[in-house]
Amino acid sequence: MRVVIIGCGDPLKGDEALAWEAARELCALWPITSLLVRFCERLTPDLADPIAKADLVIFLGTAADEPVGRVTGELVAAAAGGTEPARLLAQVSDRFGSRPEAWSFRVGAERFGAGEELSAGARGALPDLLRQVSDLVTSRAAVHSA
Repeated sequence: MRVVIIGCGDPLKGDEALAWEAARELCALWPITSLLVRFCERLTPDLADPIAKADLVIFLGTAADEPVGRVTGELVAAAAGGTEPARLLAQVSDRFGSRPEAWSFRVGAERFGAGEELSAGARGALPDLLRQVSDLVTSRAAVHSA
């Protein structure tokens, strides 16, 4: 199974670094030879190629409009007028004809200013985020290998 994890946010802007930290920790969790982790400040078209080759894509990020520390995971469908992940998936579908399963996990955050320190609420959400993503990947890997 080919898994792409994209940690999106600016690691020098407080809680946005959470996505990067989570992506790094997830690298060590699975014995999947086809795991690709990318870090970016925003989603860009150069991510289309690795996404097109994936079976499962996971977008990690933070959200100012969610309660601090809440982890929200949702299936993402390709949509030209949707969220950044949805628009990127639409580009992948149009350009490559590929439609990998994609999920977006966002953590409610409060600190977005300059600095590398995570807020207590964001740091406290990290174990739940890792568990939710790990459960998803483990379940999909089991189905894929069956």
